[in-house]
Amino acid sequence: MKLVTESTPKQQGSGYGVRLVRGPFVRLQPHREHVLDEGGLKALAENLKSNGSRLAADLFSGAGGLSLGLEQAGFRVIFGVDADTNAIKTHAHQFGGLSVDWDLAESENVMRVAALCRDAGIELIAGGPPCQPFSRAGRSKIRHRVQLGLRDPYDERRDLWRSFLEIISEVLPKAVLMENVPDMALDREMFILRSMVEELEQLGYSVQARVVEAWRYGVPQLRQRLILVALQDGVEFHWPEEAQRQVTVGEAIGDLPVVEGGWRPEGGAEGWADYDRPLTEFQTRMRSRVDPADSHKVFDQITRPVREDDRAAFESMTPGMKYTDLDADHQRYRTDIFDDKYNRLDANAL
Repeated sequence: MKLVTESTPKQQGSGYGVRLVRGPFVRLQPHREHVLDEGGLKALAENLKSNGSRLAADLFSGAGGLSLGLEQAGFRVIFGVDADTNAIKTHAHQFGGLSVDWDLAESENVMRVAALCRDAGIELIAGGPPCQPFSRAGRSKIRHRVQLGLRDPYDERRDLWRSFLEIISEVLPKAVLMENVPDMALDREMFILRSMVEELEQLGYSVQARVVEAWRYGVPQLRQRLILVALQDGVEFHWPEEAQRQVTVGEAIGDLPVVEGGWRPEGGAEGWADYDRPLTEFQTRMRSRVDPADSHKVFDQITRPVREDDRAAFESMTPGMKYTDLDADHQRYRTDIFDDKYNRLDANAL
């Protein structure tokens, strides 16, 4: 069964909105080593450890981006936890072990996760407690919804970092990895980050934290992340060497077919666009897990519908231009607020 949902038109009645369309969900089959319960997780863990595998858990896992990185670094992620059911279905498809949609704001789930990690012999616990309350964009959206009476001014997600620490204190894994937005280090005069570092040190960990520029490590994106690493037994952590060069927009996505606004392939969720081949080392690496049968297909290569006046504005832009650089005929937003409302990326830059 495929699920198709559509959002309501934006700014109904104003004439400015474009109907946003969400594509059909793909029904994903679980990973061949997927397990259904605690007993299955413990049995899988014992088997993997007997073969020398180092085991990891990913809390607030989402669809598994951090899990993928951990596996590429040599760990086996056998436990994923997130409150988003659809994300967990994706995690269960990509990774063996147990993937559960448990809300870690609830204390019983915190203790349950800790017990499972301890019993399975998890050596590394990683996670990124939800970052919306810490990010500037997230705080702005939350403030707006509070003003409209659509949400409580207290955001309990802010305290999920405490759930993360409680699990660490119960399990005492050999290693801890946390990633978050840089503004987490600024929240409440750095109260949260300082508290995390101090509590981890009291538990016997050596802790290092820094804000890293993702592009310095081969990510073709201007993106900062706060990374915290804590290791037991006095083990010293060495930050990895930076990449020798940047990966540009063209090197990252220059192999993808051109897409018209609003285009959808035949076949719904199983539909695809024809694809030739990767042209760069980065593109090859990004497609390394693609099934050979799908090597000449690109799934989800779609865009939302575009207004005609927006299309004309986009087509008139050159790399490096900002919204304020457009001629007046192509401007429909306040330029004192939306100076970078539109921006054409440079194929030779980030």
